[in-house]
Amino acid sequence: MTQSLPNPSGSKIIGLGRLPFRVDPLVIESARGYIGRVAQIYSTSVSALGELLGLTQMLGLERGDNTEQIAYALRLEASEWRRLCYKQTNVKGQYGPTSFFGQSIGGDRLNYGFPRLCPKCLSEHAAVWGVWDLGLVCACPIHRCVLVHHCPKCGRRLRWQRPSLHQCYCQFDLRTVASEPADSGLVAINATIYRAAGLPFEAAEADMTAAEFPSALIELHLDPLLRIIAYLGSTQEENAGFMHHSRFASSLDAAIRTSKTATGLLANWPQSFHEMLRRMAPGDITAPTTRSIEDTFGKLHKKMTVVFTRAESGFLHDAFEDFIARHWKGSRRGHRHLDSQWIVAAEAGRVIGTRSVKALVHGGALRASVVTLKPAIRGHFKTGHRDWPET
Repeated sequence: MTQSLPNPSGSKIIGLGRLPFRVDPLVIESARGYIGRVAQIYSTSVSALGELLGLTQMLGLERGDNTEQIAYALRLEASEWRRLCYKQTNVKGQYGPTSFFGQSIGGDRLNYGFPRLCPKCLSEHAAVWGVWDLGLVCACPIHRCVLVHHCPKCGRRLRWQRPSLHQCYCQFDLRTVASEPADSGLVAINATIYRAAGLPFEAAEADMTAAEFPSALIELHLDPLLRIIAYLGSTQEENAGFMHHSRFASSLDAAIRTSKTATGLLANWPQSFHEMLRRMAPGDITAPTTRSIEDTFGKLHKKMTVVFTRAESGFLHDAFEDFIARHWKGSRRGHRHLDSQWIVAAEAGRVIGTRSVKALVHGGALRASVVTLKPAIRGHFKTGHRDWPET
């Protein structure tokens, strides 16, 4: 299909099947933001440009098999267009693994239909950053403000198909919105996500330092970081095991609440996390009880075993193991220590068939480090690589 579009000089281009000149994409620009910027440069609407590209709606960018057609019309290489799009990396289901600027993340991590933006960033760059499409991103750590997701004039939620990047459908200038200031915790957690998404900057370094997040959190790749924030942020909800991020796309308030809860648990690590575990456990966890760790911390225990592996979330495992070692005196039925290198001496003795495991350690027959944390918790030791003595 061809479409007549005006060029920047105002003259009509009749029977246009391909844009007359290329608009270079920005490194961290989303596909929808790029289309909006191109339409603005060509002084036309997103809908008109969408017709040229063969797109009936902006929601079809990821699922459509029209990469070559769109890239040709935009004068881009196919690889350039794919990088802008959040293409699924498999064909199974709507929420399969998705490519996000070179990183693989869950498809439900993204906010596809309800754009958010920072008015100050939009004023400075006339572009829409891809990181704003992450469902958990709710603040701009550069300008220390909460993102905007609706128009203050007409009250409607923002849509991609609007007159220009800086205008609502009612033509209100979004660059003039007085955005809400973000507190230091919200700035810090969003700065962590920005960094993992590939946007390193120094604007929020002081906030990240003051939050006292675990250092390993800053080093995480984007997908495990989002999963940890989403889970910890939902622990105060009735259904704490709900992991799908698609709800954040429909509610900026949900993203803010989740981020603030996660920030409270990650700040001053691991003390805040340990306090949460105390609240999760009924009664006095230092008293003898028949309850098992799985009964008390079932959802968290399962997530740490299946979802948050030690290889990518070791700091979370270490904090949980430290809490159990220091405070738990209930049943350890079925507990496998989340692949920790620490194990109770009595259990180690049962594994290797001896009651003298500590004597073997002290005699040098078993390489391990013995630690007694409290009189009530006897004989925890670290095996290193679990080198059991030969029998």
